[in-house]
Amino acid sequence: LGRWMRLYGDAIYNGRPFIAKEGEKDFILRDVNNDSVFYAFKHGLGINGNANVTLAKGGRGYSVFEGFPFPIESVTWMDNDAPIAFEQDGDTLTLKCNDFAYGQHYCVRVAKITVTQS
Repeated sequence: LGRWMRLYGDAIYNGRPFIAKEGEKDFILRDVNNDSVFYAFKHGLGINGNANVTLAKGGRGYSVFEGFPFPIESVTWMDNDAPIAFEQDGDTLTLKCNDFAYGQHYCVRVAKITVTQS
């Protein structure tokens, strides 16, 4: 839990409810201290690795959030700063979430979404 909080603590401490969610588990929080930052919580990702060393299959990689009207500047994983591919169509945001690298799995992975200030 300590390692998870070191990686994602800002999302927990600064995150506040936001209306956009996807399915039963995935959701977005808005940063209370910075209007241009949001946090997307992604459940159910698998492990990406060589088939000879991992039995885990890939998870459900896409998350579609309805009700996200802000123009996006960037989306990155908080654990490694890797960019996440996304599409935005009106108020619909689709994140193409890649699986965890072999040897890492935090159960819930968090992405930092930075929006353009208007």
